[in-house]
Amino acid sequence: MKTTPAPVRLLATTALLLLLVTPASADAFKDARKQYRDYLKRPSLFMRTRGRKILARTKDVRALELLRKSYPRSEAPKDQVRYLIATIAANNINGVDTVSTWDAFRAKNKKDRDAWLWFRALRVHLKHKGPQALKQVALGKENVFLRMAAVEALIETHLDDALALVPAVLGTLPEAGIDRVVTIETCIGVLFAAKDKLGTEAYDPSLQTVIELLDHEATPKRTKLVIVRRLAKIFGTDVLDIDAQPWLLELKKGKTEGAEDDARYAPDRPTFIGIQATGDRIAYVIDMSDSMLTPLTGKEKEDLKGPITGPGAERRDRDGIDWDAVETRFDAARAFLKASLLRLKEDKSFCVIFFGTEAARMASSPGLVQANTKNVQKVIKELDAIEAGLPNRRRPHGTLRGNTNIHGGMHRAFKLHGTSLVKAWEYVDARTFLEGCDAIFLLSDGAPTMDDWAELDKRDPQDRGGDPEMRRGGAQPPQLLYFGPYAQPGHLVDDIHRLNLFRKAEIHCIGMGEARMPLLKRIATLGLGKARKIGEPPADDEEEEKKDDEEDKGS
Repeated sequence: MKTTPAPVRLLATTALLLLLVTPASADAFKDARKQYRDYLKRPSLFMRTRGRKILARTKDVRALELLRKSYPRSEAPKDQVRYLIATIAANNINGVDTVSTWDAFRAKNKKDRDAWLWFRALRVHLKHKGPQALKQVALGKENVFLRMAAVEALIETHLDDALALVPAVLGTLPEAGIDRVVTIETCIGVLFAAKDKLGTEAYDPSLQTVIELLDHEATPKRTKLVIVRRLAKIFGTDVLDIDAQPWLLELKKGKTEGAEDDARYAPDRPTFIGIQATGDRIAYVIDMSDSMLTPLTGKEKEDLKGPITGPGAERRDRDGIDWDAVETRFDAARAFLKASLLRLKEDKSFCVIFFGTEAARMASSPGLVQANTKNVQKVIKELDAIEAGLPNRRRPHGTLRGNTNIHGGMHRAFKLHGTSLVKAWEYVDARTFLEGCDAIFLLSDGAPTMDDWAELDKRDPQDRGGDPEMRRGGAQPPQLLYFGPYAQPGHLVDDIHRLNLFRKAEIHCIGMGEARMPLLKRIATLGLGKARKIGEPPADDEEEEKKDDEEDKGS
C-alpha cells in the first residue's frame, strides 16, 4: 500500500452521487468522448473506468468502436483493463445496430485470454441474431476457451440449444490436456443447468457419456470432481463416488431427493464454520480488515457454537473451540480456521489468504501445501502470533490490516498454482486448472471497500473522502485515494464470474457483522456453494442490494 500524506489519506465513498445521464443530443457523444479521453489520462484505474463508463453509456456504436480499438492497447493492469472494457461495453452498448461491430471486435482478438470478450460479445449476438453463429463457434476450430465461451453464452437464455450441442462437442473430445478438461467440464455444466430434463432422450445419452468418462484414464481427478459434484445435485444425493458404475445405476433410477450434508460423510470433507466443501485443494480467504476486531454479539456466539441437539439438549461443538478465548470476529475466524486445518486429511492441500487493505498469502502457506502435521502447525503458529494494533479515535477496537479487499483475496485464490501465483490471465492458464484450488471458503464481515488498484488522484467535485471501513465521510481534500473498480459489488461479482467461468471451483461464503449477504450469496451461487450468515440477518437484504446497484451505476 502506498504511503500518502495525512491530508489526503482518504477514500472516495460516495461515488453514487455521480449521476450519469445518457446523452440524447448529437453533441452528447462528442461531449462524452472528450470526457472519456480526459479520464484516460488520469492515474487511477477508478477514474479511467469512470471515463469508459461515461463513453459506453451513450449506447452509441461509435463508442463501441473506440473501446474496441483501445482493447489491444490497454494500459496496466492490462488483463484487468481488457476484462473491464468487455464488460462495460457489453453492459451498455448492446443494441441490434452493434452486432456487426461486436463480431468484428472478437474476430480481431482470438487468443485464449480473450475468452471473456467472446463470452460477452456472443451474448450480444445471441440476443439479436439467435444461436446459429454460437453453434458454429462451439463446433469450430478456435481455441477451446473461445469455443466453450460460446456454449457458456447459450446456457442462460438458450439452454435447449446448448444441450443439443453436447453430443457433438463430446464427439470431438480431445484426447488429453487442458482442451479435454475444459470441454468435459463445460458439458457437465450444461447438463447440470438442464437437469430438469433428466429422463428424456435429449438428455440421458449425453449424461451417460459424461458419467462413463469417470472411468477413462485420461480424465484428470479435478475433472472427475467437477463431474461428481454436479451429478450429486442432479440425482439429489450427497455421496460423491468417482467411479462410473454407481452413477450409471442412478441414471437408470432417475432423479431422487437426497439430504445435503449427510453426517455420515462429514469426516472426509473439509469443513469451515459449519459448511462442508468437496475439494482436495482448499483456499481459505479470510477477512482481516479492522472491523474484524468488533466484539461478537450474543447471537453471533450462539450461531457459531452450533445447534442444541440430543435428549439432554446439549450443544454440539464438533470444533473443540475454547470459547473463553473468543471475544471478537477475528478470534472466531482464527479459532475455526485452526479447527478446520486440524481436521484436514493428509491427502488434501490448502492455502490461507488474508485480506485487509492488501491481500496476501500467509508466509507459512505460500501456496497449496500438503495438510500434514508439520504444515498445519506452522500455519497455526503464525495465526497465534497475529496481534491487534492499539485502538485509536477511528478504530475503537484496534487495528488489523485496514479495509476490505475481497477481490484481492479471491483473485489470489484463483491465481494459485502449486506453491506460486500466476501473473496474469489466470482464468485460462492450464496451471491453475490442474494445480490450483478446487474449493474456496470466503469469510468477510463487511462490504468491499478496497481492491488492488487504489491510487491517488485529483478529486472530482461530486466525490467525498472518508473512511469506508467505518462508514464515515464528508471530507473534500484536493486529492483522494481512489479504490479501483472491484471495490464495487457489481464489478466484484462480474470478475468472480469471469474467474470461475471455466474453472468451476466450489465457493462457500460466510458473512459476519455488516457483511452484505446478497453479495455473498451471489458469489456463492457462482461456485455452486453455500452462503451462511452468522448473527442477525440484515434488516433488509433488498435495500442492501439496491444500494449496491446504485453505487455501481453511480460510479
